[in-house]
Parts: sequence; structure tokens; C-alpha cells
Amino acid sequence: SFNSAKTTPNQTDNWSLEITSLPEGETSVQFIATNAEGMTATSSAKTVRVDTEAPSIDSFTVLQCSYSLSASTCLSGSTTLNLSWTSTSTDIAYVGLVVGGVETATTTGLSGTVSVSGDGTYSVQIAAYDTVGNGATSSAQSVTVLTRPIVINEIAWGGTGASSADEWVEFYNPSSHNITLGNISLVADDGTPDIPLAYTATSGEYYLIERTGSTTTSVSEDLAIAFSGASGSGLGNDGEVLRLIHYLGGYATTTLDETPALSDCSGGWCKGTAGPNYLSMERVSATATGTLSSNWKSNNTFTRNGTDAGNPPAPLNGTPRAQNSVSLLSIGYFCPSETSSFTEGGYYTP
Repeated sequence: SFNSAKTTPNQTDNWSLEITSLPEGETSVQFIATNAEGMTATSSAKTVRVDTEAPSIDSFTVLQCSYSLSASTCLSGSTTLNLSWTSTSTDIAYVGLVVGGVETATTTGLSGTVSVSGDGTYSVQIAAYDTVGNGATSSAQSVTVLTRPIVINEIAWGGTGASSADEWVEFYNPSSHNITLGNISLVADDGTPDIPLAYTATSGEYYLIERTGSTTTSVSEDLAIAFSGASGSGLGNDGEVLRLIHYLGGYATTTLDETPALSDCSGGWCKGTAGPNYLSMERVSATATGTLSSNWKSNNTFTRNGTDAGNPPAPLNGTPRAQNSVSLLSIGYFCPSETSSFTEGGYYTP
């Protein structure tokens, strides 16, 4: 009933027949042989499956883009990217994960991860293949990766001369992007503090949070918030490990920056002091990892910014919202070359 095409066997009873225009899906085909007397014989049914259609990719998402660190582009703080997709196709055999036009991994599920080599901009997409090899490729998503888009830059863990409770923490944005902070928190290993940040950290600028209020320092803060948690305390004077955590929904997180382990700093803070001097702990380089104990020093007491909340206010031994004293260029002497002639019997004053 599908096709009325006919053929005649050759002298050795071999024959062939071309059937065209088979529809998508499964078709049951039987062949009927008829002799000169009109008697017929019918073959067993053969099922032919035709599949020329590629699988559908209904959606493709990069988790780091859904929770981008920038409002203007897809910005990730991690070199691991989480991909997910949906499809109404039921015959997908596998999905290839593609970075820069190169398939780096495969999976049979609806999600997967890819790793990129480091900071840079990458084109990410997926390619879905069915059981007979038909393939479909999703649209490409451009992802920019910066592994240190914002860093912990200065910590006044001992407070100020006005009050040991007047703690403050400064962050610095070394990137060329304005960093959206809505999904970022400053979290200590012991759970206190756990401070959700807010607003935006402008490119090349500082972001200051103060513990007891906007009068903690004379410098204008970005966020005044209690540092205490369930234990009712702020930063412990015996040391803390602080992390900037980027939350990506569910249980997915990325650590953007962190301070050294306590064991790397003789069991406490690497630098800075409590009373009587209340020196802040300053980061030397924003481009070097924050976990290095050598990347932290105490304020040098010469380069300072702002005053405390005392009456009268006293200068802070720190640099909130200003370049750290320990990252300034070293001061030295410059001696120009000079040629002089000296005449016998003359006097000369250098």
C-alpha cells in the first residue's frame, strides 16, 4: 500500500527495487512476488526507520551568566563554567560541550561543566546528537572570566583608637568592570561575620563596610552593617579566615578571594594590631593571591587616611578608600650624573 513500484527478477532470480520518499519515522514494508499464473507470495514485514531531523535544543544556559558579576556582560569569577539545557527530543544519544569551537567533554544528561585555562573571554555552546548522528548546535554564549574581579584589600580587625568595636573592611576592584555585589558575601570560616554585600563596586575603586555605623571612620562608607552573628561578636582578635563568596543559586558557590590560613600566620592574623596602635592589615598587591601571608603587611603609620570616631578624632593607622601604605612605591634618592672641574686653591660647596 506504500508504493506500487514493480521490478522483474533477472535470470538468476536476483532483483532490486528503489523506494523513494519514505516519511520521517517508522514505515512497515512488505514485498509481494507474483508469478505468471497470478499466484502471489508475501514477504515478512520489514520496518524502516527514517530520521533526518536533528535534535532540538530548546534552551541553553550558563549559570555564571545568570548570576553575572557585571550588569553589562557575562562575567564569571571562576574558570569552571556550569552549563545546562532543555530539549523536547527523546532520541538524544549524547551532548558535546564546546569551548571556542572545540568539543572538550560529552555527557548524556541535561547539564555539565567545562573548565577554561584562565582569565579571558570564551565562546561556549553545546552540540546535541541523536542515535543516527544528526546534530544540532546551540547559539554561542560569550563568557568573560576574571579570577580576581574584586579582592579583600584592608582589614581593621582590631578596631580603632576610639573603640575596639569600630572594625572596618575594605575591598578593591582591580578590574575594568563595575562589579555587581548583590550575590556576594563576606564570610568567615566560623560563620561570624557573614555579611551580604550590596550595590556596585566601581572599576578601579574601593568599597568600604563599617561595623558599628557610618561614624566608624570619617571616610564615607558604602555599607554600614553589624558584623556580629549568633555569637554576638565581630572579627576575632585571635584571627579569622575571611572569604568573598559568590553565590550562584542552590548550592553552587565560587570563592573570589580569601585571606591566609591561620596556620600560615602563626595561628592568628598575618598583620595589623589591636591597641594601642590599632594598625590595619593591608594587602600589598591586588594581583597576587590573598592566601599568601607575604602579601599582607601592617599600615606603616606614615601613609594614612581618615580619622576615628573619638572626641577629638584621631588619625587612623589605615587607609580606608585610599591606596594602601604598603603598596606605594618605595621612597629613595636620585643622584644625577655630574661633571665638575676643580681649580687648585679653589673652594667648592656641594
